[in-house]
Amino acid sequence: MTSSEPPKTSPIAASSWLAIIGAAIGIIVGIVVAGALSLSGLTSASLPELPTLKEHATPTPIARPSSTPSPTSSVPQPELTSRHTSVAPGQRFDLSGRLPGAKPGTELQIQVRDGSSAWTDFPVTAEVKDDGTFYTEVYTTRTGSRVFRLIDLSTGKATPTLTIKIG
Repeated sequence: MTSSEPPKTSPIAASSWLAIIGAAIGIIVGIVVAGALSLSGLTSASLPELPTLKEHATPTPIARPSSTPSPTSSVPQPELTSRHTSVAPGQRFDLSGRLPGAKPGTELQIQVRDGSSAWTDFPVTAEVKDDGTFYTEVYTTRTGSRVFRLIDLSTGKATPTLTIKIG
């Protein structure tokens, strides 16, 4: 044997070293990516639940919304607005407005209706602030013109409806 020949290694030893090196690289890349996501604020805690098929399955029985005073009256009217009227499936959009008379901290259930179907609870709620306003962001992958409202299930008071085109 001459001194210029490299030492021979078995294929099993070479495979083992490659697996160890691959695992080490995977762990390092995983830690770096997790740190970057954490710093950017994209964590599972900031993402809403994905809607499920149950979202449209059974309507929730609710009290009828109370009648609203005429628009010429000085009594504040319920409002529901969004910066978007059309979004792509899965794109987040805002729902904001006010529900006069609702106490701060009241939970408002978001409801959705497709066509002339019954109202169904959307898997998101919003909380009334001290000034009677609310704000939340939602998304849905179900396409078509979808009608939204927010309702205080304990009193039956609801916002006007708002149609958002999905897709």
